[in-house]
Amino acid sequence: MAVFEVPKEQPEDETYPDEAIRSSFDDIEEFNEYLTSYYFRNIDSADLHLVPGVTQLSSDEFVEKLGRREWHIDEEYGSVKRISHDPYGEGGHAGAYFARDDDSGYFILYTNEPKRKYVDKVIISDLRVTYQTNRLHAPAYRIEDLVNDLTTADDDTPPADVPYADQVHLKRSERSEIKSQRDTDNKRTISYWGDDAASIVTEFRREFGVLVDSIKLRFPDSTTPTDQLVFKIGRSGVLKLIRGDLNDMLEKVNPIIEQTLDVKRAYDDTETDRIELAGTDTEISQSSPALITPGDEDRFTKDGIQASLDALGSKSFIPIDTYIETDPLYYNTTIYHVGKRIYFDIRGDGGALRIFPRAGEEELKTFFGVLEAVQKNAISSAETHSVTEVGQ
Repeated sequence: MAVFEVPKEQPEDETYPDEAIRSSFDDIEEFNEYLTSYYFRNIDSADLHLVPGVTQLSSDEFVEKLGRREWHIDEEYGSVKRISHDPYGEGGHAGAYFARDDDSGYFILYTNEPKRKYVDKVIISDLRVTYQTNRLHAPAYRIEDLVNDLTTADDDTPPADVPYADQVHLKRSERSEIKSQRDTDNKRTISYWGDDAASIVTEFRREFGVLVDSIKLRFPDSTTPTDQLVFKIGRSGVLKLIRGDLNDMLEKVNPIIEQTLDVKRAYDDTETDRIELAGTDTEISQSSPALITPGDEDRFTKDGIQASLDALGSKSFIPIDTYIETDPLYYNTTIYHVGKRIYFDIRGDGGALRIFPRAGEEELKTFFGVLEAVQKNAISSAETHSVTEVGQ
């Protein structure tokens, strides 16, 4: 395996356009423009996988702390870095390109390595254990909303040019609180192929309680013999560009990218401090929270909160001394993250779940972990807010 190469000089055995020879990029947007123009045309014909995310780390810190492998910077292109490692001890260059926006912490990893064998097992696996970093948060309900928006034609769109999905994989987790006509505690997986795949997503959720795991979208152009844009998006946060314009794909999935940035902004707005108890030498943590609200639903329920806390327990987040009461709903618990060896606190009611980080133990991934548990087990449309935004 070898990640694609952006040529810094003209290869002897190939001829690239002069504009495709690059040694430097100013920012992530310029690199996206470059790949839009030259990836499929001149560099490679393989699917291009993008793994967006957010991080609190600088570019150099990100490479140093990425996963458990010995990643290194293989080549520098200004603000873009080609990072790699040798997975088989054979001197190979398996890896990806890494670009980061310095202002927001938004980043993208780009690679043409195989999806299951490399993107899932190496990149996604390493991102899961990387400090202060989280991949694109693409919950099922956001993907469903996105698909509905993208495949709904306006009156001016010719029928032959209406976007559609022709492949979708749907899953239901065990003990899910997602309502359906066939409520059980059983896990379910459904794979569906057909040009009407977009139309069955909502129907299957209501009937079987299954949620989108991944979906392939096509954007036809009746003036050309092939689809203009084809890509896949999944809950893992991976975007697979199969054909077309990279920037066009990123524009279409921008609502999900923005939600991921919103989660980071909400967590960035939390404040932590240590205060000394009067008359003692004992210090305790004091913090302002980040919030998760029910979104489209009116209130959280006891069963939904309990299911979410139970789910956290299976993901290395251990609830301690949990207390829940009803009428009205109130709950609080301390969470211990086994992998990170840190504590944080949760308190809330039916209107909002509040996450309180502890001073010196802040970790961006904890907020994403709690949000994912709530969206999978309580209310799929749950949203994040900063405490300053809602005034609580």
